[in-house]
Amino acid sequence: MHNSEELKVIYESRYKNASDQKGKREIVLYQKYRKLLVSKKFQTNVHLLDLGCGIGYKTVGFSLPNESVLAIDLSENAINFCIAQHQIDKVDFKAMDAFEVLGEFELITAFGFSLFNTDNNNRFIEVLEHFYTNNLSKEKGNMLLIGSFTDFSGGGKDSWYLHTKSDIEYIQKKIEEQFPLKVSIVFPHKMISNYFGFGFYNFAAEILKLIIKRKRTFFIRIEHE
Repeated sequence: MHNSEELKVIYESRYKNASDQKGKREIVLYQKYRKLLVSKKFQTNVHLLDLGCGIGYKTVGFSLPNESVLAIDLSENAINFCIAQHQIDKVDFKAMDAFEVLGEFELITAFGFSLFNTDNNNRFIEVLEHFYTNNLSKEKGNMLLIGSFTDFSGGGKDSWYLHTKSDIEYIQKKIEEQFPLKVSIVFPHKMISNYFGFGFYNFAAEILKLIIKRKRTFFIRIEHE
């Protein structure tokens, strides 16, 4: 398990030579996930916090034009890339520690946030408790949305992304026991709309991911009751 200082060193190195090689694909992908995962409640006047934004393409794809977005990452290299690459008035990219974020948000996303992608399930709950207590506005339906992936069996390992079926079941049970939150696990590859309506390239890429890479994306959707 890495602390914030160790993660900063790792990600500064990772994003030292950031590029837009897969940027368009990620924008389209996360535009799709927005439609699949988020209700119409979040169409106007939403304050969104994106944890671990990296080089920003997931943030750009997932956010809507009328939203106020704070996108943060430990890596100054990543944030400098975002500021240079994404000229979007409503998105504020900042290099900072996630635990220092102030204010409340109706929607919190974490699509590349390493402290959630850990095999230490109790640490996952501790991190969640921090953002629930300090940053999630407590109105019904407000949401934390955590993205991760595993191999096709549900038991594979990739970097910090170590969630297995038993991990997910444990996390879901513990969250619903400790907080007034409803948890649902969403696998987009099980939804027919995941493949259609976003162009042939999307269809081909999703099939390739499942059959060749044997990789499944999933989201832990956590809603205030």
